[in-house]
Amino acid sequence: MMSCSIPVLTSNVSSMPEVVGDAGVLVDPLSVDDITEKLKFLYYDKKLRLQCINKGLEQCELFSWKSSAEKLYKVFQEVSEI
Repeated sequence: MMSCSIPVLTSNVSSMPEVVGDAGVLVDPLSVDDITEKLKFLYYDKKLRLQCINKGLEQCELFSWKSSAEKLYKVFQEVSEI
Protein backbone atom coordinates (compact mmCIF):
# COMPACT_ATOMS: atom_id res chain seq x y z
CA MET A 1 0.00 0.00 0.00
CA MET A 2 2.85 2.39 0.74
CA SER A 3 3.97 2.22 -2.88
CA CYS A 4 0.46 3.33 -3.93
CA SER A 5 0.59 6.52 -1.83
CA ILE A 6 -1.85 5.12 0.72
CA PRO A 7 -1.16 5.77 4.42
CA VAL A 8 -0.62 2.52 6.30
CA LEU A 9 -2.19 1.35 9.54
CA THR A 10 -0.64 -1.96 10.57
CA SER A 11 0.10 -4.32 13.41
CA ASN A 12 2.82 -3.57 15.95
CA VAL A 13 3.89 -7.24 16.06
CA SER A 14 5.83 -9.60 13.81
CA SER A 15 7.97 -7.92 11.14
CA MET A 16 5.52 -5.13 10.41
CA PRO A 17 7.22 -2.44 12.54
CA GLU A 18 10.47 -3.12 10.69
CA VAL A 19 8.82 -3.02 7.28
CA VAL A 20 6.79 0.12 7.94
CA GLY A 21 9.39 1.97 10.01
CA ASP A 22 8.12 5.44 10.84
CA ALA A 23 6.07 5.57 7.64
CA GLY A 24 2.87 4.25 9.14
CA VAL A 25 0.74 4.00 12.24
CA LEU A 26 1.19 0.89 14.38
CA VAL A 27 -1.65 -0.68 16.35
CA ASP A 28 -2.16 -3.51 18.79
CA PRO A 29 -3.89 -6.08 16.55
CA LEU A 30 -5.78 -7.51 19.51
CA SER A 31 -7.25 -4.19 20.62
CA VAL A 32 -10.34 -2.96 18.80
CA ASP A 33 -10.09 0.27 20.79
CA ASP A 34 -6.50 0.89 19.69
CA ILE A 35 -7.30 0.14 16.05
CA THR A 36 -10.36 2.42 16.15
CA GLU A 37 -8.53 5.27 17.88
CA LYS A 38 -5.55 5.24 15.54
CA LEU A 39 -7.68 4.81 12.44
CA LYS A 40 -9.66 7.92 13.44
CA PHE A 41 -6.40 9.73 14.18
CA LEU A 42 -5.06 8.86 10.73
CA TYR A 43 -8.35 9.80 9.07
CA TYR A 44 -8.76 13.21 10.71
CA ASP A 45 -5.11 14.33 10.80
CA LYS A 46 -4.27 15.48 7.27
CA LYS A 47 -0.69 16.32 8.21
CA LEU A 48 -0.13 12.81 9.55
CA ARG A 49 -1.67 11.24 6.43
CA LEU A 50 0.61 13.24 4.13
CA GLN A 51 3.61 12.44 6.29
CA CYS A 52 2.79 8.71 6.15
CA ILE A 53 2.36 8.86 2.38
CA ASN A 54 5.68 10.65 1.80
CA LYS A 55 7.64 8.50 4.22
CA GLY A 56 5.92 5.40 2.85
CA LEU A 57 7.19 6.10 -0.64
CA GLU A 58 10.71 6.48 0.75
CA GLN A 59 10.38 3.32 2.87
CA CYS A 60 9.36 1.29 -0.19
CA GLU A 61 12.78 1.88 -1.70
CA LEU A 62 14.33 -0.21 1.09
CA PHE A 63 12.29 -3.20 -0.03
CA SER A 64 12.33 -2.77 -3.81
CA TRP A 65 13.36 -5.59 -6.14
CA LYS A 66 16.40 -3.56 -7.15
CA SER A 67 17.46 -3.03 -3.54
CA SER A 68 16.95 -6.72 -2.74
CA ALA A 69 18.96 -7.79 -5.80
CA GLU A 70 21.82 -5.44 -4.88
CA LYS A 71 21.95 -6.81 -1.34
CA LEU A 72 21.90 -10.41 -2.59
CA TYR A 73 24.62 -9.64 -5.13
CA LYS A 74 26.78 -8.19 -2.36
CA VAL A 75 26.34 -11.37 -0.29
CA PHE A 76 27.34 -13.49 -3.30
CA GLN A 77 30.44 -11.37 -3.78
CA GLU A 78 31.43 -11.71 -0.12
CA VAL A 79 30.87 -15.46 -0.09
CA SER A 80 32.85 -16.00 -3.29
CA GLU A 81 35.86 -14.27 -1.72
CA ILE A 82 36.07 -16.75 1.16
